[in-house]
Amino acid sequence: QYNSRNELSVACVSTSNPVYLVFNRAEQYPAYVVRISKSEEIRTTHQITEKIYEFVGDLIPQPLNLSKSGKKYISVQKGLKGNPWFQITKKYSTTTQWNALKDRAVGTLNQFHNGINTSSYWGKPCKPGHELRQCYRQCIDSGTKLPSGISEQIDILSSQLDKLGTINTHPQHGDFCINNLIIEDDKIHI
Repeated sequence: QYNSRNELSVACVSTSNPVYLVFNRAEQYPAYVVRISKSEEIRTTHQITEKIYEFVGDLIPQPLNLSKSGKKYISVQKGLKGNPWFQITKKYSTTTQWNALKDRAVGTLNQFHNGINTSSYWGKPCKPGHELRQCYRQCIDSGTKLPSGISEQIDILSSQLDKLGTINTHPQHGDFCINNLIIEDDKIHI
């Protein structure tokens, strides 16, 4: 918990929008993660994260505050104990160890899906065949050049997907990979 007597240090991770890791004195893990951006996307992401946190808890960072200063949004999340992927390479040196980590990561993703599936807020019906056709049309309309024969494959695959009928869906992470995980010995955070 921060108080005025704490000594803070800050590390900046340079990405498309910088991420600031705020550390309390002598702590190994950040107490807070701060993102600053002019983009409305950061506001939307913070609000979605608040809603998801209600259902999955500390599988994700706890959103603490969203504020605006001038034209910039400032999003603050609680830091997480654990290590990013580049700090675990010595600990995971064998194929067996990496496969075990992969299994744990998939288990974490399943926990995430199970958590958000407990709310009707996130679910929506989907017709997979229709979705595939729609995505293909958007791809073509955007001017993307595709190899010959793709259209026929889309027809075959979407017909197969039509057999599933309407299914319930839930949000997907969209970029679930090791560099978006914080890894502890007994827990993985997304």
